[in-house]
Amino acid sequence: MSYICDYCGKARIIGSNVSHAKNRTRRLFLPNLQKLKVLYQGQKKTVKFCSKCIKTLHKDLKIGPYKVIAYKKEEEKIKVKPALKSVHKKIEKVEEVEKVEEVVKKADEKQEKVKEKIRIEDIVGKKE
Repeated sequence: MSYICDYCGKARIIGSNVSHAKNRTRRLFLPNLQKLKVLYQGQKKTVKFCSKCIKTLHKDLKIGPYKVIAYKKEEEKIKVKPALKSVHKKIEKVEEVEKVEEVVKKADEKQEKVKEKIRIEDIVGKKE
């Protein structure tokens, strides 16, 4: 298997392992290559991309002649369900807030009625 990115050409690099005692031994640095299915000139093709190229590909939906394969049906299903759940939760919260507001209004009205009924003159008595 060749360790070369099909887009940017990143390949393996030979370097050194350096120990605490500064002993150097040769080693390979391999790129993080992943196999990915993309559209290339209108056809599906499996290519090897490094992780940096995959990030760019998913961000821009294309990179050079390669394009992301769009799976519309799965994306629509995934997007619709969470959106509906969140809307239902928001509606429930709004209904709860409205119920609480109604209870508070009724309590305020009761307090006002109680204040109107009780007069200081009735409690203390009238001055003559």
